Order: sequence, then structure tokens, then C-alpha cells
Amino acid sequence: MYRIPSHLWYLFPIPLKVIEKLDMLRRNFLWQGGKEGKGYYLVKWNTVMQSKLRGGLGNPGIRNLKVQNRNLLMKWLWRFIIEDNTLWKEAETTKYGELNPRALWSFIEENLILKVGSANNFNFWSDGWIDQTPLSESFPDLFFICTNPDA
Repeated sequence: MYRIPSHLWYLFPIPLKVIEKLDMLRRNFLWQGGKEGKGYYLVKWNTVMQSKLRGGLGNPGIRNLKVQNRNLLMKWLWRFIIEDNTLWKEAETTKYGELNPRALWSFIEENLILKVGSANNFNFWSDGWIDQTPLSESFPDLFFICTNPDA
């Protein structure tokens, strides 16, 4: 139920209406009651998506789709910036033209919440980065690998 293919999420911003519909389908999996509306959710949706450290269920397969889409788009953008002489980048540049650095930086700044150097200290994994979501929640598999040397 929760394994939504994410390969297209790298390339396109998913419309908010689509995300809301997908979230509704995922929430209905936890609905206890009839279709006519009388019933209740077994668990609050925010609790389902929260990490165990924040009092949630901590299921790494259940993610905030809006944040996930933004994270994947940023990853793709980062690859576009740092990789040179790749076939996919040449194809994109030929089709759409060069990237406007000013627009690119504006997009990055809009999605930044924490600016490194603006505080005395911060925790890479547990501080909120995108939509105040810690990287440990945005990338639970990577967090597990990095924090468990035997993984």
C-alpha cells in the first residue's frame, strides 16, 4: 500500500491535489467504520508519519509526499549542477536550454530553512531542514545505515 513508485517524482513537481488524493487513499487504509462517514481513524495521520523519536510510529516507508517530492527534485537539481559531460544533462540542455543560475539559486533559497553558520550549533540528522523535517525522517534508510555501523 505504501510503496508508491517514486521514479517520476524526481522529474516533476507533483500537483498538491494529487498529493492530497494519495494521502486520502493512504489514510483510508487506517479508517475504522463504514463508507457513509461514521467511524474513526485508528491512528492520527501525523502520528503515522512522525519518527519514533517524536512520538510517532516511525515507519520509514510512510513519508510526507510533498516533502518527498521536493527532496527528490532537489536531488535531481543537485545532480544537474555537479555532473558534467553526461548524456542526460546534454539532452536536457539541448531540449530546454541552459539553466538560469539566478532562478536556480532563488529556488534553492526558497526551500532552505536552516542556514549553516546562522546558529552556534546544529544536529545534521535531527534538526529540521526541509519543511522542518529532520533528515533522519526524510531519508530513514540512509540514517539507519549511517548510524548503525553493522548495517
